[in-house]
Amino acid sequence: MRFCYRFSLMLIAICLVVGSVAAQTPEVTVGDLDFPNRVWGTQTMSFEVTNNTEMLKFMTVETDVAFPDSYANPQRHKSQHFILPPATTKTFTPELEIPGCYGQGDVWVRIIDVVDTLDDVSIGHQAFEQKFSLRFNRPATVEPYYQERITLPPLMNKSQDLDSEFSRLLLIMLNEGKSLEEIAQITGTTLESVQNVALTLAEAHYIRDYDGVYRVVPPVILLAEAEESRKLAVRISDQLVELIGRNDARYDAVIDSLVAAGALDPNDMGFMSGKGVLLDKYPVYTGLYLWQVLGQRFINNNLAVQIFQNSNPCRPNIGTYMYIAQGGDFFNGHHYYDLTERRNSMEFSFGDQIPIITCQPGWENKQKLSPKADWTIEEEYRPESIVYDSVIVHPALRALDTGAEAILDAARDELREIHIKHGHQQFSAGVRYWFWNLTATLTVDKLVKAGTITKKGNGQYRFIRKNR
Repeated sequence: MRFCYRFSLMLIAICLVVGSVAAQTPEVTVGDLDFPNRVWGTQTMSFEVTNNTEMLKFMTVETDVAFPDSYANPQRHKSQHFILPPATTKTFTPELEIPGCYGQGDVWVRIIDVVDTLDDVSIGHQAFEQKFSLRFNRPATVEPYYQERITLPPLMNKSQDLDSEFSRLLLIMLNEGKSLEEIAQITGTTLESVQNVALTLAEAHYIRDYDGVYRVVPPVILLAEAEESRKLAVRISDQLVELIGRNDARYDAVIDSLVAAGALDPNDMGFMSGKGVLLDKYPVYTGLYLWQVLGQRFINNNLAVQIFQNSNPCRPNIGTYMYIAQGGDFFNGHHYYDLTERRNSMEFSFGDQIPIITCQPGWENKQKLSPKADWTIEEEYRPESIVYDSVIVHPALRALDTGAEAILDAARDELREIHIKHGHQQFSAGVRYWFWNLTATLTVDKLVKAGTITKKGNGQYRFIRKNR
């Protein structure tokens, strides 16, 4: 009897130990990860993952790469899916892309146990995470190219074709007539890396291959041209501020006549009526006048300036409005303008600051992207919707516009002379877009300082034309 009792206790103890060991054994174990290669471009990692259960596992490997100290601030996110059979060890081979930047690059590798490959990884179980830090030293030969930042049009910093320091350096060096071999030597990278980036830029139509010699397609505005053009922008903005200051009384007179005729309620500040917008000068003078009227006239001879047509903020492609410019904020405007014109409707967005847009993880794997689902505007940049009635608004805009055409014509002619003098063959929409953004930014800043207009809200508007 005593023997049976002791034997029972022993069995219970064994079961408890076995159960405890089983509870401590993770469902998935990951072998050693090799340190990523310190090279730019795409590489393949390789490591073993073991399924310690009798259930089929669906695993997602996420890799994130960032260069937090880079002015270009490129980020790469990849989600790759693998199937792990029960009680099996399998080699995973996810790809990792390291954009061309100098300084410290941080690499994260995460392995997530999901219900199936279409699962939202946020509801899965993270089985593994490891961080690596890579450092790319900048050679002395490339230092002269870092004296001035290389800037792009609004939102184009989101383009993965152009968001690395090296892709921008390549454009500047090709514009100087350097060969791919020379660029590899100057930047301290391999010829293969240079060729891969050049091929990517050629496929995106930023450069063209003429029998092995690459030529840059968009205008490249170097510092000397930017300095001379900025002086012109300062002078033109002064003239526009003076003109708008004089015409401000004409604008007020039109408002008074509309009120007297009963066409406008002076207490109507509701922007959905199509009329009340006239009572707030800030959106009228900035978005409606400086961009919808003057901007389209200067950039595209009064034709619609649809910069982001057939594009999206995560994968932007702005065609003839593209440019590459040397210099930081001092030589670049910070306005945002996006027009969409359809057969029976027209709307455009204007921001006195370029909005911050976040692309949701996974957008890279989709052909067609949609707002909210794939990209969102940060809350502080959410635009205020304004419906406007063109029949009511246009008389006020015409009053504001008196005398502006001569200023714009002279500015366009002088800018063309500067552009041609600095070695360009064509006077493209891209250089006019760059100049107008700078000029409009300077003009608005001066109008606010003069007290002609007063900013309200966040300066972000979505204008919708009301059809009759």
